[in-house]
Amino acid sequence: MKKSILLNFLGYFHIRDYRLLVVFFLFTNVLLAQQPACNLNGVLEARRLRDGGQNFTINSETLRTVPGTIYRWEFKSNTSAASFASQNGLPNMTINPGNKNGTFNIKLTVINPPDSRGASKTCSCIKSVSIGNL
Repeated sequence: MKKSILLNFLGYFHIRDYRLLVVFFLFTNVLLAQQPACNLNGVLEARRLRDGGQNFTINSETLRTVPGTIYRWEFKSNTSAASFASQNGLPNMTINPGNKNGTFNIKLTVINPPDSRGASKTCSCIKSVSIGNL
């Protein structure tokens, strides 16, 4: 069905127009900035350092990223004195849980670079983690 519709559509063009149409369809996706998507995976609870806790990693799953995509991590709230143990700007983040009972919300913002029209596309995701003496 799809093939016959496409052939009927293409029937209105001359042979020399096919090349232009193919180039248009192939490169349209490249020229438009794609909306990224993200999800965060990792622990829900961790021990604080003075109770034998250790650093842990929050991993991101991202879709529709492109070369030059920026990964920006931040704490939206943090009552456990947790801190970043790895460099910001990477798809995954290692966290130092800190020495206090509490929780934190970590946010990842994924930013695809601007397209040919100067528009960039972003998404963000948040994960909550509890820190205690488990």
